[in-house]
Amino acid sequence: MYPDSRHAHFDWTGSKTAETKSDVLALDWLSPNLLAAGLRNASVMLYDMRSGGSALRLRHNGVVTGLRRADDETRLVVCGFPDALCMYDLRMSREPEAPQPGQSGKGKRDRQKPKMPPTAPLLRFEYSNKYRYPLGFDVNAEVGLVAAAEDNGRIQLYSLQSGKRVAGVPEVQGNRAEPHQIKCLRIVETLDRGTKVLAGVGARIVELAW
Repeated sequence: MYPDSRHAHFDWTGSKTAETKSDVLALDWLSPNLLAAGLRNASVMLYDMRSGGSALRLRHNGVVTGLRRADDETRLVVCGFPDALCMYDLRMSREPEAPQPGQSGKGKRDRQKPKMPPTAPLLRFEYSNKYRYPLGFDVNAEVGLVAAAEDNGRIQLYSLQSGKRVAGVPEVQGNRAEPHQIKCLRIVETLDRGTKVLAGVGARIVELAW
């Protein structure tokens, strides 16, 4: 959907960019013309907005609930459940899943295209989320940090270069209905206080600085 500026006022024009075989739960731009989409079925698709082409680029270790470009358009941090937070190199080769023992290759099932196995990540972050969605997640390449909310109400900060935890924020209480659900996070830089994290917790916005 985009605004048509040929008129004195903006008229929104909608068109179908692409169609997937699973729910799209996350989107992020890798470059001005390349869009990454994370799907419920663990797939990450890439869409070229100029050519209209699309491709299945990698498979996460679980449901994709968030994704962000890392420090380069060839690297992508993907968040999901269960307990799946990883960085991938989009240039990595993909190999189809090997046939299971006892499959002869003659039946209809065996003639189907092999399912892509989970892609081997460059980095695997220590992360806890069994099933909650949505949970906050952000990447800031300028400061080299990844922030992710866990299902226990904690916020973890990781190094974008090493994948190691650099700080942990104790449990942040939300509302009674969802006491541990931090639904959104943003890593920001300020002139006076340096790097901080803004978190949406229930009906509050919490500022975390160090």
